Amino acid sequence: MIRLFVVLLSMGLCLSAAALAESRFFSALPDVPIAPNFNELTDSVVIFDKVSGRLVDFAAQGAGDCAAALSFYQKSLPALGWVKLSAGYLREAELLNIHARTSESGGCLLTFSLRPQ
Repeated sequence: MIRLFVVLLSMGLCLSAAALAESRFFSALPDVPIAPNFNELTDSVVIFDKVSGRLVDFAAQGAGDCAAALSFYQKSLPALGWVKLSAGYLREAELLNIHARTSESGGCLLTFSLRPQ
């Protein structure tokens, strides 16, 4: 029984590592993944480092559904240490807000802002 548990645990770790290896992350915030079917809009990146903390704005656009993209972040960010709040995601005194809207091209535009808490 223990041997079966160890085998299943090993398989799960290998699958998790493979999924992580396939993930893409934002250049502005390298520990935030880019949702599937979305691409980072590198021209949208704005970064300010202040004594009180970082101010980072960035965006992604894709053909994916806005609701599916927000669901992706609801599932993936807590695994990366972000705590879901009503106003966004909190980690190490930084608040990450994600907004989604239908873009002019019919896809979805995701905008992210990181602020000190």
